[in-house]
This record gives sequence, C-alpha cells and structure tokens, in this order.
Amino acid sequence: MGNGDGKGSNTGYIYDGKLSSAQMKAVSGKICAAKGDTLQSGDTIEVHYVYSSAQIQPGPTLGACLAESTMNLDLRVEGQVMVLTNDNDALDFKDLAMVDQVNGYY
Repeated sequence: MGNGDGKGSNTGYIYDGKLSSAQMKAVSGKICAAKGDTLQSGDTIEVHYVYSSAQIQPGPTLGACLAESTMNLDLRVEGQVMVLTNDNDALDFKDLAMVDQVNGYY
C-alpha cells in the first residue's frame, strides 16, 4: 500500500481477493477506534504473536517480553496478515487472540 502516515495508517498489505457484498457490509459500532479511524470490512490487519523465554506476564508491547533477570532471552515473533469480513462463518478474532497459560507459560 505504501509508507502511510507514519502512525500505522494506510501502510502494509491490501487484500486483492474478492469479498461478497454481504462480507463487505459495514458493521455497527466502532472497532479499534482509539487511535482515529475505525476498522472496516475489507481492511487488512497484521497480527504479531510474540514468544519469549522470559518469565513474564503478557503485555501490550514488546517491552512485556523482557525481564531484567533474563538478559539473554529467546524471542520469536510470528506474524499473520488477515482480512476483516462481516461474516458469521469466518474465524472469530477473539478466539485467535486468546491468551492462556499452559505449563507455566502464556
């Protein structure tokens, strides 16, 4: 798409597939509107899943992956680009973003 505004808007990938008019139907309410524009059907988002060997709690930024007691930690980031649709049969982002603790790790 381009370099955008330097604040995360109008950057990254554009979905070039075809969505039905039902999938493109506008949703009611605002989605992630805290920083200005809201997300709409047809928008793409880039999601990062961060894995850290540090014994930490999940947090909003990469800083949450660091611990002063662990100076040589292992860090892995996996990313996915997703297109947003208005489709009850599509995957639910709440399920994809769920955080759980397993064997002492988040």
